[in-house]
Amino acid sequence: MAQMLGADKCKALPGLHAFTGCDTVSAFACKGKLKGLGLISKSAQHREALTLLGSHWDITDDLHKKLESFTCQLYCSTLVESVNDLRYDLFLAKKGEIQSWQLPPCSLSLLSHCKRANYQCAIWKRSLEASPQVPSLVGSGWCMEGDDLAIDWGEGLPAPQAVMELLSCDCKKRMCSGQLYL
Repeated sequence: MAQMLGADKCKALPGLHAFTGCDTVSAFACKGKLKGLGLISKSAQHREALTLLGSHWDITDDLHKKLESFTCQLYCSTLVESVNDLRYDLFLAKKGEIQSWQLPPCSLSLLSHCKRANYQCAIWKRSLEASPQVPSLVGSGWCMEGDDLAIDWGEGLPAPQAVMELLSCDCKKRMCSGQLYL
């Protein structure tokens, strides 16, 4: 199997597995590993990004941008490099008739996702070391909620405030407190 895929694709597989979802990292709805494998087969930039995942404990801005580009391609966009722009384009294309799970994560949520995938890959890449120096999970896509470890989904709104107000309710009343979040 390794000969068939080639060494460069094999080096990207742990990153692909972590980034597209594993036991410790969330997955993108309906965007699985086969689509990701196809992308790394076609793009040296995507292979490089997923190979770099876990090389260091911190994620660089450059790696984050490459992973954002990969995420946009997972959602079928070759023209857009920003997940926020892609979310907006998909929302407009569907005239607002789109479910939140059909959209890529917003930029802040994607950064937290990248941090979790990077941390998981870093653990895997150091799995044969006798006593690796492993930093805390906190700040690497996870946070503490009281005494419990929790996923850090990112801060901020998932869409601009104007869009959030438009999506808040679809009832016909002038004054309504119904809310719907992306």
